[in-house]
Amino acid sequence: MPYIGIGTGGLPCDEETTRKMLREALEAGYRHIDTAAMYYTENIVGEVVEDFIKAGKLKREEIFITTKLAPVNHRVEFVRDAFMNSLKRLRTNYVDMFLIHVPVTYKNEGSLDLYMFDVLKLQQDTGHDLVETWKELEKLYKEGLTKAIGLSNFNSKQVKRICENAEVKPMNNQIELHVHFQQNELRSVCKEYGIVVTAFGPIGCPGKKADPKFNWPSDGPLDDPVVVKLAEKHKKTPAQILLRHLFQHEIVAVPKSTNPRRIKENISIFDFEFSTEEVKELDQIPARPRLYKISGIGHPDYPFDDVTAK
Repeated sequence: MPYIGIGTGGLPCDEETTRKMLREALEAGYRHIDTAAMYYTENIVGEVVEDFIKAGKLKREEIFITTKLAPVNHRVEFVRDAFMNSLKRLRTNYVDMFLIHVPVTYKNEGSLDLYMFDVLKLQQDTGHDLVETWKELEKLYKEGLTKAIGLSNFNSKQVKRICENAEVKPMNNQIELHVHFQQNELRSVCKEYGIVVTAFGPIGCPGKKADPKFNWPSDGPLDDPVVVKLAEKHKKTPAQILLRHLFQHEIVAVPKSTNPRRIKENISIFDFEFSTEEVKELDQIPARPRLYKISGIGHPDYPFDDVTAK
């Protein structure tokens, strides 16, 4: 699993912009694409990867594709069909990793498809046990349909519960993680169980600043004085500083950018290194509120009710 991938979630893009972003990323050397059924980008990922394979630029085994199960499909009767729909959209006979996208189930109202911003319209299905969902992922893994299985947005308590009831333990937990929200306690739990951590929003949410609806701040990790200082010292961009910090902690990151220059910059973090003192300085940046806070938009039991990282 490459340490740097290209994300396809977040603020929606038109299809052509997403195609161009993915082509730029693959040409720049990215070999890890992060998508999800809820992003409505699986079909574009499948199309672009297939084009590169047909052109002889890429072999399927050289690209790592992660996708995720939408929360309307957690019940046992929906998991396999939802997964096979993802495979069809991705134009592949396996994925490299399949994750439970969120630790909350919503009632399925007759469709296996769910766009991420439509979650707010649904009712929670509080009678479902995610351990049962996990057992379905284990089956897909044992059949070789996915090379790895894992979680996304699960907190420490939820990770422990899945691990304690799993035959095949989760291999990954994808979470919001950046210098303003370092999730030390959750990272420690993941390490205890041998779970690799992937950071989404690794450079914050630069395209979503000062949005009162979601409580996004007017500044973010890219603007942090310590980050800016180290960027000037190492002659790198603030984004490269943030991504290199995660890399030195052995954390995978899936930043998203549609800017060709930034796409190339985000993967160019392997030609410099922080000293122990510099890593410590970044580690000690004070925690700030979570950016992706579902409880702020009507779902308090996500549960994302902790306001700062521990």
